[in-house]
Amino acid sequence: MFMTTLAIGQRQLRDWLIKTPSVGKDPVSAPAPPQPGHDKSEEDDYANHLQKKEKSRQEKANDKEHSEADTIVYTMDVQVVLCPRMQASATYYKTKLKVHNYTHYNLKTKEVFCYLWHEGNGGLDSNVFASILIRHLRSELDKSNASRIILWSDGCCYQNRSVKLANALLELAIEKNVSIEQKYLEVGHTQIEVDSIHSAIERKLPPHREIYIPADYINIMKSAWKDP
Repeated sequence: MFMTTLAIGQRQLRDWLIKTPSVGKDPVSAPAPPQPGHDKSEEDDYANHLQKKEKSRQEKANDKEHSEADTIVYTMDVQVVLCPRMQASATYYKTKLKVHNYTHYNLKTKEVFCYLWHEGNGGLDSNVFASILIRHLRSELDKSNASRIILWSDGCCYQNRSVKLANALLELAIEKNVSIEQKYLEVGHTQIEVDSIHSAIERKLPPHREIYIPADYINIMKSAWKDP
C-alpha cells in the first residue's frame, strides 16, 4: 500500500482550473421498486434502472479481466473518519476533526494508494480531488508504458463528475498522449472494490483503539491491506 499526506493548499491546479464553475449536486436518486397500484411508467423506469446496474457491473468486470496489458484500471472513493477517537467521556461532545482518505485501488495489480488529509489542509472541493488524482496518474504514467486509463467511481458530482476534473484529465491525456476514460456505477448500486479497503481500515479500529492526531491513522491504514 502506498501512503501519502498532502498539503492541499500548496498543490492546486492552474488558476484556470480552479476558477472553472463547479457542477451542482446530482439530484438523481435510484428508482424504488414499484408499489402495488403502480403505473406502467414506474415499472419501466425500475426495469431500466436494473438493466443499467447490470450493464455497469459487467462493464467493470470486463475492464478488470479482459483489458489490454497497457491499460490501468482504478476504482476510487473517499472515506471520512474523525479525530480524535478516544474512550474518555469528556471528549464525546467535543468537536472532531474530519480526516479524509481518498483511495485508489488498481483492479489488475491490487495496489492501493491512500491520500490522506484533514479539513485544516483542505476540504472536499472538486479542485482538491482533481489535484490529487492528476498527481497520482502522472506518477503512474511516468513509471509505466500505459496508453489507456479507466477510472471507475460513483457519480458524486464534486468528486468525480466536475468540469474541473474533466478539464484536468483532458490536459493530462494530451500531455501524456494517453486515453483516459471515466465510468460510473448506477445510482443506488455503487458497491465497488475500493470499499473493501475502507472496510479493512474500519476493522482495524476496534472500540479500544484510540486516535489522537490524524497521523495516527497512517499506521492503521498501512496494516489494513496485506494483499499486494
